[in-house]
Amino acid sequence: MLDDEAGEDEDGWGTREVPQEAPEDCIRLMSGLFHPQHSLFVRACEFAFEDCCRQGRAAVAAEYGNICLNAYRKYGGHCWRNVGLYEYKLGGVLLGMAREAAGARAKEEEAEEVVEEAEEHLSCAVGVLARTHGKEHPMVRKVEGMLAQVRAMRTK
Repeated sequence: MLDDEAGEDEDGWGTREVPQEAPEDCIRLMSGLFHPQHSLFVRACEFAFEDCCRQGRAAVAAEYGNICLNAYRKYGGHCWRNVGLYEYKLGGVLLGMAREAAGARAKEEEAEEVVEEAEEHLSCAVGVLARTHGKEHPMVRKVEGMLAQVRAMRTK
């Protein structure tokens, strides 16, 4: 049974969905209380990154992805698998932003910066993922294809 007014089922558990910006609200509340590389803060940034990617908010997702990458590099080293995965994800987000900027005829300097940053993240992802997953892994091949697309955008 569902009590529509209270938004609870018969067990007393809430049935309403989590608000769209819940991870970002958590980060706002945690800012100033937790160090930016604290494991709980980084975990909240991971959730916010994924949430922003699903919502198509690439610029905000890139900010949260960079927070995660900085923490991963500091505590996991440059060859930790999460570094490679987030380099890949962030490179993909930036590749999407670069395509959008090229289609919108944005300022060339801004579009070029995004392309350069995407290339940097994807080339790093290829190096890390090749070491952690093997050069023949399908993910490495996919990232190499994305890197080729970014490089093709630079030559235009």
